Amino acid sequence: TVNVVGNATERFPLYETFTSSTCPPCVPANVTMEGLFNNTTNLDKQVSLKYQMSWPGNGDPYFTAEGNARRTYYAVSSVPNVAIDGGWNNNGNSLTQGIMDNYKGIPAFVEIDAVYSISNKTVCVDVNLDPLSNITGATLFVAIKEKTTSQNANTTPNQSNGETEFKDVMKKMVPDANGTALAPLVNGTSASYSFCYTFNGSFRKPNNAGDPINHATEHSVEEFSDLSVAVWIQNVGTKEVYQAAEAQLVLGIDDFNPISHNIMLYPNPASDFTAVSIDMDHSADAVINVVNTLGQTVLSTTEQLVSGTSKIQLSTAGFSAGVYFVNVEIEGATQTLKLTIR
Repeated sequence: TVNVVGNATERFPLYETFTSSTCPPCVPANVTMEGLFNNTTNLDKQVSLKYQMSWPGNGDPYFTAEGNARRTYYAVSSVPNVAIDGGWNNNGNSLTQGIMDNYKGIPAFVEIDAVYSISNKTVCVDVNLDPLSNITGATLFVAIKEKTTSQNANTTPNQSNGETEFKDVMKKMVPDANGTALAPLVNGTSASYSFCYTFNGSFRKPNNAGDPINHATEHSVEEFSDLSVAVWIQNVGTKEVYQAAEAQLVLGIDDFNPISHNIMLYPNPASDFTAVSIDMDHSADAVINVVNTLGQTVLSTTEQLVSGTSKIQLSTAGFSAGVYFVNVEIEGATQTLKLTIR
């Protein structure tokens, strides 16, 4: 079967790393990978997710059953191990810029725009898929991760690998490690999905991997303000990852404003346009200003909001690539969202 596709989009490869705070070889592997991820060439060009494993020794205290499910899925039997877009499956010490470029250069045929919000201990995620080709048999995966953790550093004599900080540690898959099976994606027809997950109970640091977190009663989130979300769609049969994305934060713990119950900006990053979605329980006027990093207003509009959800499309076709700030003012209250233009 030959599929003829009229368009492609930039690929954001998914790096799923199996590692542990009791694994000495994991230290140079993590150093190598983080160095490459933070290189200006690669910055924000891939999605990283790390599963802390239950070995060697007593394993990592942030080991979870969902992380173990991904290990079983890829038949991983040693750490460190990295799956890139469902393939490669190698030691992170072997990762090079050339390998990253090869995976980055593979065309993708679906765009993912994802945003998330945090309110207290609840994380909500909205995902919009824009297929550029017909795709069947895909599953949508959503993983909440903590950008930096430290309390899983192992202090057991002869068990620690010396690491004191860990990046992109998976905390919870939503709804679970099985993901969400998708109806066939049709070229040119977008599909949207929404998820919310509330972390239960209080923080507990497990004694070791043999005493994992029970998500029904407790959690291992060190700082809720440090959470982020990885999203990807994958063929669970072939393991091929079609596309991945880092969800963009639209409403954080410290950003909550009584303007609305929910305000989102998508797609973000954007190119030709973005849209502001605002939920209100009454009608009102909204003044929206887009400001560049020099403080210059590059777009300004006043819109009438209705009770319910209003979606306001903003044309960004003439904007230079970079970071902008979208200021939304309603009845004297202002909320600012960061917008990235590619």
